[in-house]
Amino acid sequence: MRERVGHFRKVPYMGVIWVVAEAAKRGFWNGNPDWCNLGQGQPEIGEMPGAPERIRSVTIEPEDQAYGPINGTDEMRQAVADHYNRLYRQGKKQYT
Repeated sequence: MRERVGHFRKVPYMGVIWVVAEAAKRGFWNGNPDWCNLGQGQPEIGEMPGAPERIRSVTIEPEDQAYGPINGTDEMRQAVADHYNRLYRQGKKQYT
């Protein structure tokens, strides 16, 4: 499979792309009531009795649409350090 498309080599379908392509050959399309896409953990089953109302839109304020801090926030950095320490640094100097 050395065929090229422009500057890119052709690659086979893999992972989710392959699964969706194969399912489409068998009649799958998003929203098809005869199919359920479990690959993303979001089955298209419509409203569920007793479930919380679905979020249909999210408003993002303009000031929140930029990239976050390159080094992350202090809270996030500490949470990652705590998690890493708990998993991998038992009995060793802890990251902060």
